Amino acid sequence: MSPRSETLPADAGYVILAGPTASGKTALALMLAEDFGAEIVSADSMMVYRHMDIGTAKPDRETLARIPHHLVDIMNPDEHCDAALFCRMAASALAGIRSRGRRAIVAGGTGLYLRALEKGLVEAPPRDPQLRRELEAAADEKGTAWLFAQLMKVDPDAVEKIKPNDRVRIIRALEIYRGTGVPASVLRRSHGFRRPGTGALFLVLDVPRDTLRTSIARRAARMVDSGLIEETEMLKEMGYKENLKPMKALNYRHACRYLDGSLDRQGLLSAMETDTWHFARRQMNWFHSENDAEFIEAEVVTVRARVARYFEGWRTREAGNI
Repeated sequence: MSPRSETLPADAGYVILAGPTASGKTALALMLAEDFGAEIVSADSMMVYRHMDIGTAKPDRETLARIPHHLVDIMNPDEHCDAALFCRMAASALAGIRSRGRRAIVAGGTGLYLRALEKGLVEAPPRDPQLRRELEAAADEKGTAWLFAQLMKVDPDAVEKIKPNDRVRIIRALEIYRGTGVPASVLRRSHGFRRPGTGALFLVLDVPRDTLRTSIARRAARMVDSGLIEETEMLKEMGYKENLKPMKALNYRHACRYLDGSLDRQGLLSAMETDTWHFARRQMNWFHSENDAEFIEAEVVTVRARVARYFEGWRTREAGNI
């Protein structure tokens, strides 16, 4: 059974505020939290990590202290976080918020986390450290393309969702097959994320392309000026290697290339802008595939009014159930 169906009621009464990176989600979520007396549950796969503040566009310490946040700064960069763990932690946080009579804003752009929270996860075996080490070693020795060829032998339909160079997902698909004897693509189709949602208001910020590109460029420059390079250098000095998943994330992997001399400042900014734009486009494609998502203009007045209507309707339903 999924974490969602175990712990969240059918009418959970919270707002999801999603959208592409640099679309203004964080600022809007903070405004909504202050206006409606809400707590924020982060659905950002990078904000869970301590010491990674600038490159994740994390709210500052003062803001985190002023407005209750959940799932921020809870892991070290060498610890593992995935959709299943996120669901368990988010469900617990939302249940706690509801028990205190507070409202909740789930804010972030990690589409899989949000889909899993709302629709449940495909039931699959847990991570197998020994098997993963074997598969990682095989990929190191023979290449990711060879590993992908092994996956195609047992799960040819995986090509619909997994690219030949996506080492992480190839290894996970092979791990699922080895653990169950069933191809991951078959499990995914049988699940289909068809479970009814929680009744949350799922808003996706709709930002014009030119506006988003400008925002991405400005944020890249602001991150570098605010100390992204120094933050990345500190992480490396703390012993966090470049091969760790968080260190391969947007901004940090480019900062690592700057530190090893592969990029100059302009090349760093250009790489950050280009890759962030491509990432933002993938996020929007994902959100367009969510049938319960409501796209909304990223304006304070518009978003506030829509959220107010939702919370008022939820309060009325709650009163009727008493």
